[in-house]
Parts: sequence; structure tokens; C-alpha cells
Amino acid sequence: MADPRCPVHPENLANGMCNRCGRFVCSACRHLGVDEKGYCDACLHHPDCDPVERFRRRMWGSRDLWTWLVGALGAGCALGCGYLAARNGIPASGRALAALLTVYAAACLSFFFRARPARWGLPAASGLGTLALLVASMAEDAATRRLATGAVVFSLTPLLASLALFGSVRNRLFFRLEVPRPELERAWRSWSENSIAMGGLLLGVCGLAVPFCGLAALYCGVAGQLRTRLAGESVPRAGVSKAAIVLGLLGCAWTAAMFSSGFTP
Repeated sequence: MADPRCPVHPENLANGMCNRCGRFVCSACRHLGVDEKGYCDACLHHPDCDPVERFRRRMWGSRDLWTWLVGALGAGCALGCGYLAARNGIPASGRALAALLTVYAAACLSFFFRARPARWGLPAASGLGTLALLVASMAEDAATRRLATGAVVFSLTPLLASLALFGSVRNRLFFRLEVPRPELERAWRSWSENSIAMGGLLLGVCGLAVPFCGLAALYCGVAGQLRTRLAGESVPRAGVSKAAIVLGLLGCAWTAAMFSSGFTP
């Protein structure tokens, strides 16, 4: 019986088979996929055997946790401004802040509904709000300075988050923008290895400014640590889950200190 030969290069003996279609391949035709299995040229980037391509298709235009948080923040700002305006009216001293919140709410909601300009508009609105608060923190009125200085600290979290969102692969896929293959592979590895820990990290960052998010981050971080330990395996992205636990504890401590000091929303 003759030895099998490669159908693409008949002069070469086959040294394996494609793990998807079963075709004989030689060393020139056999390629390792990201899952470390061998495939022929035709099957290498097929969605059935390419988890990176499946990741791209799954995330293409779909909303992740960050997008839902941005949408909820925009809705909260819009409803809060509308409620205050309808119930008591907005005093002259607070109209500038109300206008900033309205612009920010519009940017957040536009981002949530995938309006292409909002990809730039969200960090621009966040930066504008921080800049305006910095200017207000130098006002002559002591009460205005005190309020603006405290608000600047809170505004840094959405500003930094919006800048991180702008450059993320996940954000570009949500807005249906093409992403180079190497960046897609890095994003796939990041999200496929213990996603609950990644969610805990996101919640931990939010917990530094939003009350009670730290508690959810703490839960996700602990779950990320225990999930594979119970199965007797090493913990993927153990550092991320540990960071989520630390940020969750800081968020819980900040929330407890805020409310114990007599703060009322």
C-alpha cells in the first residue's frame, strides 16, 4: 500500500491529518491553530476550529458589562436631572452642573445605542465635565469650591474608564470596527480565561466611586479564585481575581465609611 501524499503537494508525503476535515497534509500545509491543533490551509481560520474568529463573531455588535454600566449611568443622570427639574426646579447655582450632567447622559445613552460619534463623545464629555469641575473648584464661593473639589474626585473614575474603553478591543467590536488578528488573539485569551474574575475587576473599579459595587466585586473575585480550585486545577488569571478582591474590599470600606459619616445621597 502506497504511503499517503499531500493533495496540495503530491511530491510530499503526508505527515498528519487536518483535525477538522480529515484531509492529509504535509509539513508545508499543516498549521497549528490557537488551540494547538493541526489544520489545513482551508480550515485554519474556519469558525468551527478557530475560537478567535468565534469570539469576534460573538462580540460583534454585542453589549458587554461596561456598555450596560454606561447605559445605566446615562439613564440615571437623565432621570435624576429630570426629577429635580420637575419637582423643585434647578437653582441658578446648579444649572451649569445640570447642563454638564445632561450632556454626559446624552453621551452615555448614545454610546449604549451604538451611535458611532459617541465612541469619541463619551471620553470627550467625561473630560469636559472634569475640566469644568476643576475650574469651579477655584471659584470664590467657599461652598462651590468645596462641592466642586469633591465632585472632581468622583469624575476621575468615569474619565479614566471612558479612556480605557475607547482603546479596548471589546469596544471596537461593539462598534463593529475591524480589529487586527494579533489584538483579537490577546483579547480572546483575556476573556476566555476566567471571565468572572474579569467582571469582578470591572466592578471593583466601579466600586471605588459607586456604592455597593465593591460587594459584587468581592463576590466575583472570590468566586474566580474558588471556581477552579474546587476542580483541582490551577486558577487562570489568578492575579485578576486577587485584584478584584482587593478592589472589592476597598470599595466596601469606602461605602461603609461614607455612610457611617452621615452621608445621604
